[in-house]
Amino acid sequence: MTSIFDGKVAIVTGARTGMGLETAKEFARKGAAVVLAGRHEPVEEAKSLRDVGFQAISVVCDVAKAQDCKRMVDKAIEEFGRLDFAFNNAGVMTDTVLCTAQIPEEEFDRVVGINLKGVFNCMKYELAVLEK
Repeated sequence: MTSIFDGKVAIVTGARTGMGLETAKEFARKGAAVVLAGRHEPVEEAKSLRDVGFQAISVVCDVAKAQDCKRMVDKAIEEFGRLDFAFNNAGVMTDTVLCTAQIPEEEFDRVVGINLKGVFNCMKYELAVLEK
C-alpha cells in the first residue's frame, strides 16, 4: 500500500528529542525522506534512521537565525531535490515565575526568538519552495 508520503521530503525542526524526533521517525516510516534539524545537530538520530533503510539527513539549525533556516531549506533541496512538508516544532520554555516582572528581558527575547520568530524564519524559506 502506498502512502501520501512516499517519495516526499519533510523537514522537522527540534528533531533531536521528543515530539520532533518521533515525528521525524513517523515521516520516515510512512515513506518520506527526512531532514532532521536542531540547534544541536541530530546526527545520531538521522543515522539511526538511515541504518534501518530510511532516507534522512541532519542539519544544524538555530531557528532564531534566519540564515540557519535558509541553509536548512537549501540543504533539503540540495540533498533531495524538493520539499513537501515542514513540521516547525522547535521550541523552548522558560522557568516558571510568579510574576512576569521576574523574567529577564534577555530570557523573554530568547523564548520569543525561538518560539515565534523561529516559526516565521522557517516558513519564510519553506513556503518559497513549497509554492513552486
